Amino acid sequence: MSDAVSQIDATWATAPRAPKDGRRGRAGTHGKYSNYREYRFYFAVIFVLALPLAVCRWVGTAILSREPPSSGPVAMAWRQAHCIAPMIFSA
Repeated sequence: MSDAVSQIDATWATAPRAPKDGRRGRAGTHGKYSNYREYRFYFAVIFVLALPLAVCRWVGTAILSREPPSSGPVAMAWRQAHCIAPMIFSA
C-alpha cells in the first residue's frame, strides 16, 4: 500500500502548480501556470473515466493470476491520467 501512495505522491508532485502571487488563470496571463485549472480539470475527468476500467483490469488480473497485482486500481487509474493529461496539452 505504501508503494502505491508514494507513487501517487511522486506523480502529483510533477503536475503543474499555481503561482504564489495569485495569478490563477486570469485572462491575459500567459506562461507555465496559465492553464493550471484546465490541466487539473482534464486530469480529474480522465482519472474518473479511467477508474472503472482500472478496477475491471485489476479484478481480471487478480482472477487470472490468482493473486492481487502489485498496485491497486486507484494507482493504475492515476498513472493513466498522468500519462494522458499531458498529451492533451502537448497537442
